[in-house]
Amino acid sequence: MLLAVVLVACQSGASLGATCARNDECGSPLVCRFGRCRSECAAQRDCPLGTTCLLDQSGAGSCALLDDPDCSTSAGMCEAPLACVGHACLNVCSVGPECPTGSACVPIGDGRARCVRTDGVDAGLTDDAGSDASQVDTGSDTGTDAGPTCSSPDCSGNAQLIVGDGWSCVRTMAGAVYCWGVATAVGRARDTTGCIARTATEAACATPAPLRVGPASASTPVTGVDTMDAQDTGGCYVASGAVYCWGTSEIEAPVGRSGPNDYLAGRVQLASGGVVVGQSAVFVTSGSAFAVDVSAGWLGWGRNYAGELLDVPAGTSQLLAIPIAALSIPANAELSFGAHHACALEGGAVRCWGANERGQVDAAAATPVPPRSVSLPGPATSISTGLAHSCALVVGEIYCWGAREAVLYGDALDASVPVDAGAAIANLPPTRVPTTSGGFAELVPVRNGGDVCAIDTTGLLWCWGQGYSGSATPAPVADLPPVRSAAVSWDHGCAITMAGEVWCWGLDDAGQRGQGTIVPSGAQPPMQVRW
Repeated sequence: MLLAVVLVACQSGASLGATCARNDECGSPLVCRFGRCRSECAAQRDCPLGTTCLLDQSGAGSCALLDDPDCSTSAGMCEAPLACVGHACLNVCSVGPECPTGSACVPIGDGRARCVRTDGVDAGLTDDAGSDASQVDTGSDTGTDAGPTCSSPDCSGNAQLIVGDGWSCVRTMAGAVYCWGVATAVGRARDTTGCIARTATEAACATPAPLRVGPASASTPVTGVDTMDAQDTGGCYVASGAVYCWGTSEIEAPVGRSGPNDYLAGRVQLASGGVVVGQSAVFVTSGSAFAVDVSAGWLGWGRNYAGELLDVPAGTSQLLAIPIAALSIPANAELSFGAHHACALEGGAVRCWGANERGQVDAAAATPVPPRSVSLPGPATSISTGLAHSCALVVGEIYCWGAREAVLYGDALDASVPVDAGAAIANLPPTRVPTTSGGFAELVPVRNGGDVCAIDTTGLLWCWGQGYSGSATPAPVADLPPVRSAAVSWDHGCAITMAGEVWCWGLDDAGQRGQGTIVPSGAQPPMQVRW
């Protein structure tokens, strides 16, 4: 939804995304490409983040969402020269997942690309760009087809990342979920096969493996996931309109656990009886969770540390999901959930609620507080919440409020902010964060951490603050390729690159980088996750 808004904001035509057969059916300056009205592009850099530049047979390009059109069903067809990769119609070898092991997707002269082995030998993509992208020859004399046998997430493309304290998961375009890191947080406390003993009571699963749904006696890999969210030591996902949660935090209480050591995903239950159905989204804080029912509105459950559930007294656990009448935020708003507070973006206006001990909702208010408006210098286009701070993107610049040390790391980066002995712990009203970037396109979720992260208009990911994901002052994450999305926790960060790969960096003491090994201490540079 956010990507669609970005595309609309970039063009004046009112028919963006509408079906068409001729250019004159689209509002100027849109053109009709692949059956829809789209904005033109000559290269990937011409398209907003989260979209791709698709080239027609003449080499003319147009921007499209990664799952638009959806070709995963018999009703979805890809027009030549596009091929179906995961759910998306793409130019063959435009994103790289279809390349065989040992080869990479590299540009060729006509704007397309081919798979080439590391020794420079062409890996043998078929010359017909309209053919099935899974038909990939390895370039060897055996003639082995590498496409259908590939079982890693990179084969079907990666659609969404979530991170927690010491662990991460990725959802592929096909709806599968792979996780790695702390064993209990990724639902592997009962099966640590291949994991590494981290402490006497805890294991690190440093190689990604499918997330599983219970019961433990007959657990199966999770499939058909539409969206997911996570924080701290647990996460939730939506599949076929139902909500499931896993991990070790209080959000697991509503799933009918048979014992404290069952960390597999289970179905969330309603306080009124039955199970949660008809959901369109799910959001997780450090101990609580929310789901948006398409007809009944907001539901909430969990520990409710600081009154984030609003209708439940602060500090009171809500073991089963109940309606949250006080949360009058439309389901179609952009939402960001911090440790114990949240913000919503609607039509450029920002409202926040929940814990406010550092002014992350309102520097002049007590805690907790119901949803209230945030005063910003202009309409916001993106939001992000952290441990005790909130941020909004306004005309390409970042404004943050709450814990000053998280926003400016205690440094006088902005001369308009007075500095005194208590500056490092003072609550900060919405304040511009000065950077050397030419402009930011999107803020990145920061889970239970003190960092601020954002993607600039070139795809570089900038992170700064208190955690291990960035530097003390704003700077791009070193050695990380251009990205289309990212997620960050206090101890590490992960990103999906423009090529569809997953890279992680930061602490690696629980296998956060997905390398199959652990590094006991110290922040580590970005590396591509090994499936």
